[in-house]
Amino acid sequence: MAPITTYMMALWATSIAAAAPNSGLKKCGSAYYDPSQYTCYGSKVGQLCPIFNGIPDKLCGNACYSEYMYTCDNGVLRTLPPANTTFTLTAISPKYPEIHNMPIQAAGLHFYVSKTPGTYCPTVAGDICTTFPNNETYIYPGGSALAVMVPGGQQAYTQTDGAWAFTQAHSISLYNVSSYFLGPAYQGGGMFGPNNTNLIACPQSNGAGKTSWQVFADNPAVYRTATCLGFYARVNKKESGSFGAWQYT
Repeated sequence: MAPITTYMMALWATSIAAAAPNSGLKKCGSAYYDPSQYTCYGSKVGQLCPIFNGIPDKLCGNACYSEYMYTCDNGVLRTLPPANTTFTLTAISPKYPEIHNMPIQAAGLHFYVSKTPGTYCPTVAGDICTTFPNNETYIYPGGSALAVMVPGGQQAYTQTDGAWAFTQAHSISLYNVSSYFLGPAYQGGGMFGPNNTNLIACPQSNGAGKTSWQVFADNPAVYRTATCLGFYARVNKKESGSFGAWQYT
């Protein structure tokens, strides 16, 4: 799992990197490592931490960790507190510029990186329709619902293939449910899939020569093509009680 690498994992990473050097490897203590896969902390001591989604894990004591889930307090690793306000998400993955720093949006009852969100507001709602951003996807703390004004709301959940999904307005129908929420979100950090699983974006053709990147919680038991890209979902705090749209479609 990407979010944290324990001391034993760090030792394992060091041991597998202690092979004979070649032109592509660098030295970290007594070990050699691939700089595209690991970061060396303390060249003399030689502590290696892995790189995920183009972002190096940080070091806290003897543990490697992701700043999207943890913080280091005087050498002690602590989990970030849960997000406690409405938020939006941004895909962070320097390794993959096609999705890096792009918004995660709700559209077509699923979630996508960089796709325009699907929104709707009935004319009978009047001027209130002009008060919503409509260009961002707002999610409630807890990750189980979208922040919308439509009566009854819209539930967010994870499907059996790992796809992030949401219900249509005025409907309680959920399909192929694996988890009744998207996953945990951390204040000042990121959001993950259920049980803190990593997130991936898989290409979906829209038939017009354009590619949309659908969001999935990664599941090793589900076959994925090599074209799926890993990323972190950065949590962007919004004003508590705010709505992103009347409803998402």
